[in-house]
Amino acid sequence: YTLHKIPLHFMKENSKDVYNTIEEINYSNEITKESLLNLNQKLLESIVGGDWSTYESLLDKDAACFEAETNGNVITGHAFHKFYFDLDAKPETDEPKKVATKVYMSQPHVRILSGGKAAVLKYVRINQSVDADGAPITTTVCETRVWEEGNDGVW
Repeated sequence: YTLHKIPLHFMKENSKDVYNTIEEINYSNEITKESLLNLNQKLLESIVGGDWSTYESLLDKDAACFEAETNGNVITGHAFHKFYFDLDAKPETDEPKKVATKVYMSQPHVRILSGGKAAVLKYVRINQSVDADGAPITTTVCETRVWEEGNDGVW
């Protein structure tokens, strides 16, 4: 990281400008815990919202995973996940169905690795939705994700 010293009197007088300036500083593409949590939240919202294009943009084409549906077998690539997104699409279009689901991360823990080029994120995923009768349903699952900066500098 590059340390930028900003005089205290300047920060008090121009706090909004200082915040914006700090946000624009490039820290050699090293990710912060907060920005990683924001990326992961975007990924989770794309899942519950059926937004395949956002999900695909955030998931490496060679991503590997263990899912409850795979009974302990590792799955690599997008095809497995695309199947579930296609189930949720409106039959007449590729648009995602509008489902009243909220998703949150509880107790997130981020560990930055490889000099800021990779990270492990673990959290409890909380989903809130309603059943066919309109009754609320809350489910939880423990998840761990590995994030890595690509050669193009994108996480």
